[in-house]
Amino acid sequence: MNRRAKYLSLLLTLSLMALLAACGGGGGGGGGEEPTPIPDITVTDSIAPVMDLELPYGEVTEGNSASQSITATNDGNADLIFGNVDVLTAPFSITADTCSGQTLTPASSCTITVSFAPQTAGFSSDA
Repeated sequence: MNRRAKYLSLLLTLSLMALLAACGGGGGGGGGEEPTPIPDITVTDSIAPVMDLELPYGEVTEGNSASQSITATNDGNADLIFGNVDVLTAPFSITADTCSGQTLTPASSCTITVSFAPQTAGFSSDA
């Protein structure tokens, strides 16, 4: 039986940070100025350890598929604005996405579901 094992790097989700809207200038240098509010992204997945930036699919036979979820949370104190998140190519695809084009207020989160559907035997990588 032909099998595949896949670890999808969650670094692709960290590229979301590059899609964030500008948050304003740098902070003040004293004089009682308030710090500039900034968003802060935390990315976790559905497989322990949740912050290892890998999304293991294990063994998936060709012709079948498996899905895993990635959650992005705004831990900052300003809005986090996402652009388009669809940066994958076959055999990977985003099958559900509540992040693209959205604005996350502080303490809110969104989820992306990534499917792996191999069509041939062997190892696949997102690199």
